[in-house]
Amino acid sequence: MATTDDEGLSRAVRTRGDAESLSGDERARLTRWIAELDPVGPPPGARRRRLEILTIATVGAIVLVPWIAFLSVTLPQRHASSGWRFAWVGFDVALVTALATTAWYTLKRRQAVLMVLLISGVLLVCDAWFDVVLSWGTSDAVASILTAAFIELPLAVLFFSTYHRVLRALTHRVWVQQGRPGEPPPLHLMPLLFAPPPLRTPSSP
Repeated sequence: MATTDDEGLSRAVRTRGDAESLSGDERARLTRWIAELDPVGPPPGARRRRLEILTIATVGAIVLVPWIAFLSVTLPQRHASSGWRFAWVGFDVALVTALATTAWYTLKRRQAVLMVLLISGVLLVCDAWFDVVLSWGTSDAVASILTAAFIELPLAVLFFSTYHRVLRALTHRVWVQQGRPGEPPPLHLMPLLFAPPPLRTPSSP
């Protein structure tokens, strides 16, 4: 029977049956010990990348505020469809909100940054697409292409790659804490981490 003190607990767990006999608190404590033996640090370049994301998202949110104000008074009311001004201003409001939220969660080191990194990246790709397509054949086409190629799409790639790195680090940590063997597979092949791992067949003595 597992004892409640730390030393007794560490000696008591020898088989799967020993582990099953532990209480919930004892299992949690044992899991923490095992995780501490193989700590998973931040991915390489995490500090530099965090500073990049924080700076870019903050500057982007600040710059977009006067740009939204400019669009709200200069865009025509109609451009082959009604509500043209409202559509673009609304989209840019969503983009500035996503960038500001990304900056905030990056600053606070919150897990929710994963969600807003993905949203910000998608909105940047959409912005680049619509800018280029809708300005094609006009005097604004060159400016739209350059903005998409050197600002919007590179920022989207940065956000997507950061999302992938952080998610990989997180899933690796959960993979280790669940006691799964080997290295975790690529994300597109990885099973749901909160599904119970497959039962292991006891080895023969």
